[in-house]
Formats: sequence, structure tokens, C-alpha cells
Amino acid sequence: NRHKKAVVSLKDGETIDFTLYPSPSSGLITIEHNNSTLAENAEFQIFDLHGRLLSSGNIAQDAKTTTIDVASLSSALYYVRITNGPEIVDTLSFVRL
Repeated sequence: NRHKKAVVSLKDGETIDFTLYPSPSSGLITIEHNNSTLAENAEFQIFDLHGRLLSSGNIAQDAKTTTIDVASLSSALYYVRITNGPEIVDTLSFVRL
């Protein structure tokens, strides 16, 4: 099951798609993107339903996929905010089994 959302960047109208999978997940999630240039400063933050920041890190620019270990999280719904510099470019969600 994939969650996908296209985002329009402020750079010359170029777009970037972020995809998060699988959901539900029992251990690892992957964030995938299709534009290395626009993902240059991209970071992720994982929040619980109460808005608490649980994890954060950089999104791999050249590999186009970033794998995140979520095995230590409790079974629940989580939100992943993707930022590029000061701009929030996407918010995705996943279920941890």
C-alpha cells in the first residue's frame, strides 16, 4: 500500500513526488522521491498523533530512497513531515503494526 502526493516546488515550477511505503509496516518504511535536485536539502520528521517529534533525519538525495527503522514505535498511526529547507513540502502517514 503506497501513499503518494505530488508537490510543486518554488523552483521554476518543477515538481517532486514523495512516496512512503509500506503502510502498514511492522519494521521499516521507505521514502522515495523522483527529483535529486529538489531533494537536496530534504529532511523527514516523524510525529505521533499528539504532535510529539519521535524521529528525524535527512532524505537521501542521490539514492532516491531513504529507509527508516520504525520497529521501536508502538502500534499506531504516525505522520511523516517532509521539509526542504524552511518549507514544509509534504505530510504523509503510515500505520505501525
